[in-house]
Amino acid sequence: MNKQIFTFLLVGDRLRGVVCGRCDNPYTIGAMENVFIVGDTLYFDIVHQDWGESEPPTFNRNIVAQLVQNEMVAAILGKDLVIDPANPPARPAGRGFTLVGPIAPEGTRGNSSEGVDVWGPGTGSAIQPPRGRTPIRPVSPGR
Repeated sequence: MNKQIFTFLLVGDRLRGVVCGRCDNPYTIGAMENVFIVGDTLYFDIVHQDWGESEPPTFNRNIVAQLVQNEMVAAILGKDLVIDPANPPARPAGRGFTLVGPIAPEGTRGNSSEGVDVWGPGTGSAIQPPRGRTPIRPVSPGR
């Protein structure tokens, strides 16, 4: 299956993580470092120690993800940035990507999509997709 899986774990008082995609290939597994939360927003670096897309091939991909209802709307901030937890950048405008559960709805009760363009720039916070945008549905019935 061609998708990325993000796994976060609280170790002592720090969040750590690992991401893989495709997960059947050991060359596509990366550590996530500098993981921290400010309000409803998660920041982390994907540490690329691989063939990379740049010279030198090792770099950190800086990610920001905002909690919206029971999923996270994420975006790439850049490469090799140092994010100050006391003054972090906002999620950039534009269409990002979604980190889907498992985030239990009970664990995110009270979160709102108010002010978040869930379906892309200018679409607003409606849960239903705008005209012309079809969400991907699970293949298995009942999921």
